[in-house]
Amino acid sequence: MTFDYDALRDVIATSDAPWVMDANNRKPKGILFTHLSREARTWQQIFIHYVMPTPHFTEIPEDMLVLIGCVMDGKEVYFPRLIRRYMWRAHVRGLLPFSTLVTEMTQLAEAP
Repeated sequence: MTFDYDALRDVIATSDAPWVMDANNRKPKGILFTHLSREARTWQQIFIHYVMPTPHFTEIPEDMLVLIGCVMDGKEVYFPRLIRRYMWRAHVRGLLPFSTLVTEMTQLAEAP
């Protein structure tokens, strides 16, 4: 299965935005933050604070770009699985940036 990276770029970034390529220069691995559209930047900020925390903002990884593209296109996204995956990554690395996320989510759900 191939992925249409140009179609994704048309949705989330400026038309002249260059892809940041992987080490073998075969597959795009991200786009620089400065090339994102205003709407994509807003979604990126929301996602890094609530779904996929990261300390790096200059190069936006491919998985974040696909998520932003799905939301901007109105496609359905299953957030629990995505959040669980990133919580596990944070746990394995010894970083726990999700404590406030979990607290905020339980408060919003009015859980006891």
